[in-house]
Amino acid sequence: MLLLALVCITGQSLAQRPQPNRPMPSPEERKNQLVERLGLEGEKSIERFSEIYAEYNTRMREIRNEFKAVRPEKGEKPTDEQIEKNILNRFAMSRAILDVREQFYPRFREVLSPRQVQQLYNFEQQQGERMQQRHRQGHPMGRATGNGAQRGGARQGR
Repeated sequence: MLLLALVCITGQSLAQRPQPNRPMPSPEERKNQLVERLGLEGEKSIERFSEIYAEYNTRMREIRNEFKAVRPEKGEKPTDEQIEKNILNRFAMSRAILDVREQFYPRFREVLSPRQVQQLYNFEQQQGERMQQRHRQGHPMGRATGNGAQRGGARQGR
């Protein structure tokens, strides 16, 4: 009995560890994960959510691509000017993200409860943290590839 419990606990802890070689889910996979996590049912609700989320996700990606961090040359430290530009860029990005969230909130509320909208934002935050972790670890799918994986691009308004 003790051995069985140990095997179950070990299996769960291994299953929850980040898998560095596993590719990041595609936008379609993330949407499907969200539909499942939010408990959406009914073809019309899922279809409407998918439409809204696709537009929202596109806009958020555009914002992250618009506000890229200025990086020093490899092996050099950033200058004060670069640091200041990055800080001001983050302020502008946070404002743009807030604007999009405020714009899309009523649309999400057409198909989601406030709790589900919060779950959506939590999911986004978790995905952003995973991307940052992969970026720091040098994972090829976590590198900046035009999908918002650059430094600061996934922290969204913090």
